[in-house]
Amino acid sequence: MLKRKILIVDDDVISVTLISELVKRLGFDFSCAFSGEEAMKIIDNSFDIVITDMHMFKISGNDVARYAKEINSFARVILCYYPMHIKPEFELFDNIIMKPIEFNELIAAIS
Repeated sequence: MLKRKILIVDDDVISVTLISELVKRLGFDFSCAFSGEEAMKIIDNSFDIVITDMHMFKISGNDVARYAKEINSFARVILCYYPMHIKPEFELFDNIIMKPIEFNELIAAIS
């Protein structure tokens, strides 16, 4: 059975570290991007799940989600964010998790 592959996208190193540790413990293969721009350079159809923040410099989580779905329409995109001034385009996301992240909620979203 193939492992699912996850891309974690967030400009906050602590958030990336926490999510990375969780998905590693759950046995997922994963990659990390520390900006929307970096994510768009590495997104390909090998990622089953993209976990993204909304508020990043230049390229938002909306842009990352839209691009991920263009590359792989079967990819699940999970938004992890603090509600602020940039509004998510809710239809782009398969799951939405508010920060601070509850690990049980994230586990349910990626399982």
